[in-house]
Amino acid sequence: MKFLNKDINRRLLALIIVLLVLFIIFTVYYETTLSYILRTKKQNDERFSEITSQIILEKLNETDRLKEIAVIDKFILEEKYNDLGVENKNLKNKITALQEELTLVKSELDYQKVKVEGPIAQFRLIQNKNQLIQQLNEKISVLCSKIKYYNSSDKECG
Repeated sequence: MKFLNKDINRRLLALIIVLLVLFIIFTVYYETTLSYILRTKKQNDERFSEITSQIILEKLNETDRLKEIAVIDKFILEEKYNDLGVENKNLKNKITALQEELTLVKSELDYQKVKVEGPIAQFRLIQNKNQLIQQLNEKISVLCSKIKYYNSSDKECG
């Protein structure tokens, strides 16, 4: 039995050693694999951080460019607005001047019309008055003849 005991202990010891060696081998394998995976993850995280920071910088630069473009556009629009304001003011001044000139020309035309038509208008007025006087004289004559017909007298009919 001693023999069996010795043999079993040795076998058991050999089995334990083999298992320990296998355990060590697997542990080392998994440790190296795990460290490789962690290194790869760290590299990927660094790349991701770099890419993210680059994208953020690009977006900030794009935002800055858009702000610059907006400022330039604002400046251009303000300049055009001011130019249009000046042009509008000039056009209003021209309109006012033209309206004043038109009023002056109309008054000169009316003056010339009155000047030319003045004697003619006065002649027509006198002619109308003369016609009115003639009509009144005719009415007086008719009335006087009616008065004489009825044998009456009036100092106007004379």
